[in-house]
Amino acid sequence: MSACVPRDATAYAHGAQTGDQLMAQPPARSARVSSLELFFDLVFVFTITQLTAVLAAGANFTATAHVVLLLLVIWWMYDGYAWLTNAIETERIRYRLLLMGGMGAFLVMALAARDAFGGRGFAFGLAYLTVVLLHSSMFVQGTSLSEIRAIVKLAAFNVLGAGLVLAGGAVGGSVQWATWAAAAFLFWAVTPWLTTVEGYLVSPLHFVERHGLVVIVALGESVVVIGVGAAGLELDAGLVLVALLALALSSSLWWTYFSDQSDVEQAMVEAPPRRRNDLALVAFGYWHYGLLLGIVSVAAGLKKAMGAPYDPSEGWIAAELAGGVALFLACHAGFRRTLGIARGEIRLAAALFSVLTILLGTDIAAVAQVGALAAIVAGALALDGSRAHAFARSLGASAFRRRGARGGQELLAHNRSQEKRSTTPAFVASPLTIPPGGRVSQGFHGAIRFVAAGVIRDGERILVWEDHNPDTGEVVAVPITGGIEFSETGEQALVRELLEEIGGTARRIHYLGLLEEIFDWGGQRRHEVFLVYDVALTEPSLYEADEVSIVEPDGTIYAARWRSLADFTASARLVPDGLLDLIPKKHAS
Repeated sequence: MSACVPRDATAYAHGAQTGDQLMAQPPARSARVSSLELFFDLVFVFTITQLTAVLAAGANFTATAHVVLLLLVIWWMYDGYAWLTNAIETERIRYRLLLMGGMGAFLVMALAARDAFGGRGFAFGLAYLTVVLLHSSMFVQGTSLSEIRAIVKLAAFNVLGAGLVLAGGAVGGSVQWATWAAAAFLFWAVTPWLTTVEGYLVSPLHFVERHGLVVIVALGESVVVIGVGAAGLELDAGLVLVALLALALSSSLWWTYFSDQSDVEQAMVEAPPRRRNDLALVAFGYWHYGLLLGIVSVAAGLKKAMGAPYDPSEGWIAAELAGGVALFLACHAGFRRTLGIARGEIRLAAALFSVLTILLGTDIAAVAQVGALAAIVAGALALDGSRAHAFARSLGASAFRRRGARGGQELLAHNRSQEKRSTTPAFVASPLTIPPGGRVSQGFHGAIRFVAAGVIRDGERILVWEDHNPDTGEVVAVPITGGIEFSETGEQALVRELLEEIGGTARRIHYLGLLEEIFDWGGQRRHEVFLVYDVALTEPSLYEADEVSIVEPDGTIYAARWRSLADFTASARLVPDGLLDLIPKKHAS
């Protein structure tokens, strides 16, 4: 949402609110991953190393089952910490110390993971319980009211699952298998059905970047094992060849994941808040579990294959390599499909061909299988890229044909605006200053900005968010607003903003009038024209909520709150000026 006044990421948190109000509002959310989170992820490197060692040493069904179950339990809470750091201010000393405590507990879990089904199950369980308690504590202390309500429901299931892990680790044997499987089932199958992700405020750019970094960390293990597996071997041309082929395979998997990162970010940014939370759980929870399991399997296979690259592989080793690549490709196709990104058929076909390379490994040599897998993944990337390019060209041509002369006129108008920008007098309203299909930047000078403003009322209450003018320190209350794009009516702009930013749909929109305001903000002069509408929403939950999350396209999150119309005075002004006079005296939502 583009508000009628420019917002600074920290302005909301440092405005002139009381302490109670600050506790009720979400903290400032960073759009990017902090250095502490990067440091935190180093523990995950060791976790992946330990799981890879379990799989490589066992090379049988039992070892595979150990890794599958361990990763199910570990990833549930590790991903939970990704949600946590998406919500809290990691720069605060208190949260830094608590996160380092969580890091220590994760480290103990990683130390115990290799023999978790032997003599270290109880230590693993104690560390896991610590991770859960710290996670719930930080969520309750550092997030918004809606997130606190959501985590209170989730925490009960997390503690119950941690209790099962602890009890199983203490007893061991078949009981441990049963209780840990029950905990994994509770986390991934039961909890999502009995709780809800509604109420969490996901900052999309941060969330996407954080999970991308986790994948990089995991893929790093597949590179490290190349050196571990080759230890003690003579560095000759044959070893160099297989090492480079193994690196090519890891690089191809990396390229596969990050080939459409901008599309992933766009899908998360454009999703309404409620759907964004569902995408965060399914795409970055379930599908990323499969991606990580695939990486662990590939790393284990490479570690064993590097020891004797020119000999036929054992069946389990060849299956780990092929199965890991196939699982990664299949889960990435599912990940893209969940986010609405097409073109998954090629990667699914590549996953099928990857399975067939088992015969190359067992009948010829490990190096043949590694080379074939690298070629399959790279080939899928090439085909996918050429297909996407052809699709984009056909889409562009069809769009040009549909727009015809009108599109040419819009482009001509835009070009003329660029030529005349230096000579256009300040504050002259002209369609030439609005780029076709785009928004006018809040920092753009010499143009009148057109804004749609929605007055959402519940009796004598109105939904607003608050900010303070950095020049004067004045607190202002702002309704739901958004910039009007080129070739878009004010009503269409408002409908779009409601859906994108608060997940709401309008059941009634009534035009109230037009307001104009010229003001200074952040040392710059602004000139905005407001088309004001009275809006009634379809969703009762938005009227019942104490606060409503507003999510910017860049992932910054703010909270709108219900306030009485009688509250607005000279010390708490409702903007734009004149808005109070436009609002009908009697209103029923």
